[in-house]
Amino acid sequence: MKTISLSIVSFLLVLNMSGCSKKGVAAKVNGEKIMISEVEDMIARYVLVNRKMDPSFEVPRGLLLENMRKQFLEGLIDKKVILEKAAELQISVSDSELVAKVVALRKENGLTGDSLFAAYLKEMSVTETEFRNNIKDIMTLEKARDKYFSDIAITPDDALAYYNENGSKYARETMKASHILFRLPATDLPEKGMLTITTRLSRSRPTLKGDALVKAAEAESLKIITKAESVLKDAKSGKPFNVLAQKYSEDASSSNGGELGVFGRGDMVEAFDSVAFSLKEGEVSDLVRTPFGLHIVKALSSPKREARPFDEVEKSITDELIQDKRKKMLKSLRDSSKIEILWDYKEVLK
Repeated sequence: MKTISLSIVSFLLVLNMSGCSKKGVAAKVNGEKIMISEVEDMIARYVLVNRKMDPSFEVPRGLLLENMRKQFLEGLIDKKVILEKAAELQISVSDSELVAKVVALRKENGLTGDSLFAAYLKEMSVTETEFRNNIKDIMTLEKARDKYFSDIAITPDDALAYYNENGSKYARETMKASHILFRLPATDLPEKGMLTITTRLSRSRPTLKGDALVKAAEAESLKIITKAESVLKDAKSGKPFNVLAQKYSEDASSSNGGELGVFGRGDMVEAFDSVAFSLKEGEVSDLVRTPFGLHIVKALSSPKREARPFDEVEKSITDELIQDKRKKMLKSLRDSSKIEILWDYKEVLK
């Protein structure tokens, strides 16, 4: 069966399954029970879904299992609290809205055929009624959250005031560097105009097959590595880096002497980023392997922390402040409810 998207997984993870052998009450919210079986079923479904995407995915044990139980239980508590608020706000989901959502989910996940949908429900041990009812719950939750949080507003002045007090939080590390690239991608990257040695050889010399192709590719790779090591030696000995880049680099920056300009930590691929930000001004790296090939990096400045302008971070600040207000409002909603945790989730159930 096809791998389902996370949009449908998010719905399935909140299903409350019946017929589980695990007994006991995990918590009460204003007297309404949350059963241990609900939490354990969510974890079982989480494992099932992840194993479909990665067969080597392991069943959580020990501290990981304890944390997962706690997180899922907290999620179920929040669900009950918000559904109670939805009832208070007289929020509901119409039949037509529910039908439209189910149709959209089935289409999105390639389950438009009734037989495919039925097979999927059977595989997940979910009845169609349970599926629809729980989607309705999630839609109700979303509506309640939207209405409950509708009064939250963060003005540009609010964001600016926060920035002025916490500007250093949004600083980033930047530097200038040049590089020389020897193209030796591990996989074909046609969107970057890069192909592996094997692909290039098979296209230019279609008679090469099997071991002969492997040996030819190894020989070509060795030539590139040898050339890169020779150029590295020249760069380390003090030969003008910009001249070497113009002559040998296979990157578009070669025409500019390999200069990449100013970039921030995290802007480049991880392997390049890690090496570049370990250099001081004037230092030349050893060979750096990235998905694109082999690089020689020269630092044109030492890394420094640089404040990011307000207009660059205004949206992230606004989003952060909105999320903070939402968390506080949800906490207030929980504080106004009577919540009893009755389950030691560290206990290993038999």
